[in-house]
Amino acid sequence: MFKGITVVLMGLVLCVSSPWMVVAQEETETDFVSGNVTQISAESLTIEAFGGEENNVFIINDETTIENMAAIEELNIGDTVFIDFTEKDGKNIAVNIFKSTRSYDEESLEGSDEGLPEDLPEDFDNEQEEKE
Repeated sequence: MFKGITVVLMGLVLCVSSPWMVVAQEETETDFVSGNVTQISAESLTIEAFGGEENNVFIINDETTIENMAAIEELNIGDTVFIDFTEKDGKNIAVNIFKSTRSYDEESLEGSDEGLPEDLPEDFDNEQEEKE
């Protein structure tokens, strides 16, 4: 009898605590930006984003993944990058940095997918509007 009550109580505790565990595992939304590198260090990357925004700073940490390069030190000023990032405590945290094998300017990426580089990340979505 005591064993049965213990099992029921443990089940009740798990049922009550499970919804709180799900709330604690809140997903973070990832944003995307592309542009040319203007500053680079081991801890951060600054780009001039296509679309006119300047001086977008992204924190690089141990969880940041890089693609199309062996190390972040391979980036140079003027390189075109595609960055997936999250915002935490008012700072942009780089989740993934993809280095293009070629450099592009805003005009070459604007409007349609025609002429976009073959080395773009698979999930790249060119939503920029054409200039009027």
